[in-house]
Amino acid sequence: RVRQVLLPDYPDERALLRHVAAGLADSARLVTYNGRTFDLPLLTARLTVHGLFPEMAALPQQHDDLLPVARRLWRRALGSARLAVVETGVLGVQRATDCPSWEVPGRWFGYLRGGSPDLLVEVLDHNLQDIASLALMEGELLRLRAGGWRDASNLDRRGMSLELLRHGRHDDALAVLQEALDGAIDRAEAIGLRRLATRLLVAAGEIDRAEELWRSGTRQASVDAAAAWIEVARIRERQRGDLRGALEAAAAASRILDLAFALGRGGSLEAIGRTRILVEGRVRRLRSWLAAADRRAAAHEAVRQVA
Repeated sequence: RVRQVLLPDYPDERALLRHVAAGLADSARLVTYNGRTFDLPLLTARLTVHGLFPEMAALPQQHDDLLPVARRLWRRALGSARLAVVETGVLGVQRATDCPSWEVPGRWFGYLRGGSPDLLVEVLDHNLQDIASLALMEGELLRLRAGGWRDASNLDRRGMSLELLRHGRHDDALAVLQEALDGAIDRAEAIGLRRLATRLLVAAGEIDRAEELWRSGTRQASVDAAAAWIEVARIRERQRGDLRGALEAAAAASRILDLAFALGRGGSLEAIGRTRILVEGRVRRLRSWLAAADRRAAAHEAVRQVA
């Protein structure tokens, strides 16, 4: 059941606000579309103006703004996260007639100046469809989180993995990322997906899987393979504390770049040179740290023998 509340004139605003706040106080949560930055701040501002502080305190504390979720899941595929676009591209809803949002204020002011109430009929229909679409979107989100992402179209897999993470679904998030990686064509996209998957695996303590994720991309003479070895070096250094293993990985990256340069393929000269700078900087730093560690170990051994 949908209930809409209409403000007939300015002096009625206080009564309308009290009525709306009383209705919301019985609700477990708010569901909006851009409500976090628009609807809720506007509502609380008007309650403040009228001194309705108890009513404001009674508003539901849980608020689900579906616009950020829609942006994560569908904006990339649909080109926009506007509600009308998501309705058509995801929910299969096509509005027969609609009053554009930008017309709503003008229609209300026209009614206020003595115009026909018919001016507001399409406004109310527009609001009704918005609310119905939010309910449909909530249902679609539940379906996706329950595994429906596997057969979903127009879905950003990376965004879906982040959405699953927000709900504590670590393994499912990794499964989404793996599927996205298997189908990734764009180089930058694949790298971004691997980095996100690496963070998830490291957080779960699965360091071997995180390293293997990058080692699988080190088998060609290319800049990408060298970059993968750099990621392996980073994992060994930061997650394992294995400086020698990290140096071996960085040295492998350097050899890959030498081969790519000699063969004249696997990346432009500019990309090879840029990656070379990163690799050589990492090699110098790791060698310096290892030398310092060896000196400390030798000093410690000398003190132990004297003692």
